[in-house]
Amino acid sequence: MSTALDEPVLDDYFDVDESDFTSTAVDGGETKITLEPLFQTALASAGIEVEVTGSGSSGQEDYSYRLPVTGGEIVDEQYAALSGELEHYGSGLSFRKDDITVDFSDFILNTATGQVSGEVMVRGMDTPDAPYDSEPAVFSLDDSFSVGATSEAEMQSDNLVLDGVRLCLTDEAAGILNLAFKSAELSAEMLCGTASVRVDVVT
Repeated sequence: MSTALDEPVLDDYFDVDESDFTSTAVDGGETKITLEPLFQTALASAGIEVEVTGSGSSGQEDYSYRLPVTGGEIVDEQYAALSGELEHYGSGLSFRKDDITVDFSDFILNTATGQVSGEVMVRGMDTPDAPYDSEPAVFSLDDSFSVGATSEAEMQSDNLVLDGVRLCLTDEAAGILNLAFKSAELSAEMLCGTASVRVDVVT
């Protein structure tokens, strides 16, 4: 974990006491996820392809996927803590091999817990197609990220920027993918991508 004074770390924010804070609604934005080369290699070795779903868009030249931020809320006080939830309803990522697909969708990025949860649907296996009963955490945020647009003047522009958020595969997500695709290529805590988030807030 980095100890640089000018680089905030997630562990500093997980213990933020929000009891005295008010929240601000999120009014749109975008999360861009760029897959890591080693994760791309692991997927290719297993014969798995990735596509964006719903209202998302992709940039195939750099393996990036743009998911609209559709709602959520962040803490008013000390925006640098970035404590809150960012919703991405109506889009997601689909992993496919032959006739089997695993869809991760409707992401909720929670900076307070350091996790990204979402709906999971598996199709094409011997069992009937069905969503998982819960909304598991499919990605975890690693221990550091850089923060932009956190000064009062910049926040008056109704925009908050979160750059360089590293996404790791959770144990549950790795298990779902490996089981569906009969693979052992994917493992928990594997670095799978980097997210850049732009959030528009209601003032």
